[in-house]
Amino acid sequence: MAFWLLRMKSKTHTRFVAFVDKDYGAHHPFVDSVLLEILGGKVSVDCYFSRPVTPVSGGLRTGVKVYQSMPRRRGLGRILIFFHVLRRLMSYNRSSRIILFVRNDPLMLLACIIYKSLLKSDAELIFQSSFPHESHSGNIFLRGASKIIFRAVFPVVDKFVAVSEIGLSRLRGIYFKNNKDDYYAVPLLSEITAPLSLQNISRPRKFVYIGDTSPSRGLNLILEAFRSLFLSGAEFSLHIYGDAPASLRDLAQEFNGTILLRGKVPRLELQSDLSYYDFGLCLIPPVDKYLESSPTKLGEYMSHYVVPIVNLEISSLKEVGESEEAVLVCSSFSVSDIKETLWSAINMHDDQLLAAKNSVYHFSQASYSYHARSERIVRFFLGDES
Repeated sequence: MAFWLLRMKSKTHTRFVAFVDKDYGAHHPFVDSVLLEILGGKVSVDCYFSRPVTPVSGGLRTGVKVYQSMPRRRGLGRILIFFHVLRRLMSYNRSSRIILFVRNDPLMLLACIIYKSLLKSDAELIFQSSFPHESHSGNIFLRGASKIIFRAVFPVVDKFVAVSEIGLSRLRGIYFKNNKDDYYAVPLLSEITAPLSLQNISRPRKFVYIGDTSPSRGLNLILEAFRSLFLSGAEFSLHIYGDAPASLRDLAQEFNGTILLRGKVPRLELQSDLSYYDFGLCLIPPVDKYLESSPTKLGEYMSHYVVPIVNLEISSLKEVGESEEAVLVCSSFSVSDIKETLWSAINMHDDQLLAAKNSVYHFSQASYSYHARSERIVRFFLGDES
C-alpha cells in the first residue's frame, strides 16, 4: 500500500508538456493517440497548439489539458511562437518533474532549450522530427536558420523520435548520441475503430487514392499506369480524395467515369467509406522530401480491410511490405512496375482477395497500432513513470 501511494504521488508531480506544430482538431494520429490518450492516461499532459481559425473544444479526459493559444506558424508568428513557449514554461512549478516534448519546430525547441539550460536543468527534453524540416520547411533563410539551431541545440536534447529509421539516421547525422535507447522510430499509425464485418467482395475491383494530388507526388505516373490498363480493356474503379485541379479533372474525364474525383473530405467522414474499397494506393515517389514518409492512410487502409499497394523505395512502406505478405508491393515507383502490380490486383481471385483483406486487418490490429506498442511508447517517453 505504501508503495502504491508513493507511486501515485510521483505521478501527480510529473507533467508532460508538449508543443505541437499544428492546430488542434486536425485529428493527427500521433498527437491524439500517443500524447493525449496513452501518455495522458499515465501522467498529467499539457498540450499546446496554434490558434485555429475556428476554436475546437478542448475537453478530452482527466489529466489532459489542451491549449489553443500559440501564434499561427506563418510570417511573424513563426518568431512570436518562441516567446510564447518561453512564457508558458516560466509558469510551471520547477519543483515538479517536467518532461518537455517538441514536434518539428526549431524555435519551440530553442525556447525549451533555454528553459532547460537556465531554469530547470533536470527537465527532460524529447524532440520529434517527422520530416526533414531543416531542408523542406519555409524559404532559404528559414531553412538555414533551422539547420543552425538544430546543430547548436541537439546536444542538449535527451531523446529523439522520428517516424522511420531513415529519419533517425538523419537525426544521428546532425548529432550522434551513443545510447541507442535515446532514439525511437515510431511510424504514423492508425487507431480507427474498424468495421464490425467485411463487406461482400465484388467486381470490378475498387481502388482508392487519398492525399496530396500535387505534381510532386507523382499521381500523373500512377494515372498513366491506370490509363494503360483502361485502354487494354481492364475493368476497375478508382476514387481520388484530395484537391482536384483542372488538369486532374480533365484527365479523369478521359476514363469515362472509371475515375471519380471525390474532392477533399474530412478524415473522420472519409473513414466511414473506406471499407467500400478493395485496394488502397500508398505509392510515394522516392525523392528526398518523401524518403522519411510514414503515411497515416497505410494503417487506416488495413484497419478497414483495404489491401495497401506500396513501393519498396520508401523505408516505412518497405517494412510493412516485408512484414505482411498480403500487402501488394511495387519494386519501384515507375509506370511499368505500378501497372504490373495493378494488373495483379485487378485479376486477383475473390478468395485470394478475401484472405488478403482479413490478413491486413489482423496485422493492423496486432502490430500496426499505437496501442499495440503502448508499453514501449510509455517506457520511452516517461521512463520511470512506466
